[in-house]
Amino acid sequence: CNRCWCSNGLEMCNRMACPPKKQPFKRCQVKGVWYNHGELTGDQCDRCMCANGHELCDKKECLVEHPHIEGCYI
Repeated sequence: CNRCWCSNGLEMCNRMACPPKKQPFKRCQVKGVWYNHGELTGDQCDRCMCANGHELCDKKECLVEHPHIEGCYI
């Protein structure tokens, strides 16, 4: 990167360090599926989101129906 200006009809330039390139957000792989940064990845019992290559989750209470087995309810 150069910084240039005009001085007495002459072009003057200074070489400068370029600003770092903005890095893209990383993707997450959860159970073989790829998700983009910000995408929701969980199920009805886990509220999860892909955050720059990491899956972040909040557990929430999940309602479970009682199974019916051989005429009895558990």
